[in-house]
Amino acid sequence: MHYVLNAPRQLHFGTSRNEVAQFTAGIRKLFGALLRVYLDFTDVQLAAPAAALYVAAEIDRWRQHRNVWTKPRVYDFAAWAPSIRRYFRDVGLFELLEVANLPDDPPSASPTKVLRMRRNDSVDPASVVQLRDELHTLCGSVPNSLNFFDALCEAMNNVIHHAYKDPDPDDWPRLHNRWWMTADFDPKNGQLRIAFLDQGVGIPARLPRSGLWEHLEGYMTQFFPGRNDDASRIQAALQYGRSSTGHQGRGQGFHDMQMFVDGSPHNWMRVLSGFGEVLYRDRQWVSTQHAEPVVGTIVEWSLLVPEG
Repeated sequence: MHYVLNAPRQLHFGTSRNEVAQFTAGIRKLFGALLRVYLDFTDVQLAAPAAALYVAAEIDRWRQHRNVWTKPRVYDFAAWAPSIRRYFRDVGLFELLEVANLPDDPPSASPTKVLRMRRNDSVDPASVVQLRDELHTLCGSVPNSLNFFDALCEAMNNVIHHAYKDPDPDDWPRLHNRWWMTADFDPKNGQLRIAFLDQGVGIPARLPRSGLWEHLEGYMTQFFPGRNDDASRIQAALQYGRSSTGHQGRGQGFHDMQMFVDGSPHNWMRVLSGFGEVLYRDRQWVSTQHAEPVVGTIVEWSLLVPEG
């Protein structure tokens, strides 16, 4: 028996968030089924790092909970759009998922550079140094790199210490403490896009069971009157600038990243968790409540890298 995963036309949270969420929800329904899965991205015309990574992580979770023979396969690879074939090959999707029928394609001629998808369950110094070097190679130099990598390491540590602490409300199998990451850089416009995610219980679900909630309830009443949805919870947690433990010094990664985004009006940060989405740009917050949930927490940054 086999199952074909038909990806939506746009793997992009900015334009097709609910479609991406519905697609990955279909992947989760495969847990427990002994099927041979085929990846059919024939219809895909646009792929951005965060949505592409989210899809890859969900397939990765399914694959690692099945036997070796259930490694996914690509379907009708020649019919995929050339840019999509190149992107997923360059970004390491096929290696991450250990695709059984590894497709052959000529070297990419795209000027966009990519940081290959990776997963990890720790934050050891050697891996952080390697990641720093790879990002510097990708775009020449990450601006304010010391603060940036401190914040990124804090986000990774937050995954390991907090994201998987609570049980999954839907009882989906988990790859505990795992985080996934990728990035790309377009030298034509100097745009560096970074995506980082986990498959934990998510920010909105964690907050009511945390020491921070008693502080946030009053904060939300003041700034979000009449609202107690996922989007307002995410925004409140980010604006409050403290972690779910209620202690200073832990969970400052998002706060540091906000300061980093403030370095240019072209920079922005998006956080998605549950039904909520919060976009931070030019010192402004835009929160949106959606019809379809995403699993875990997804953070994406778009940063302008100055020439030289």
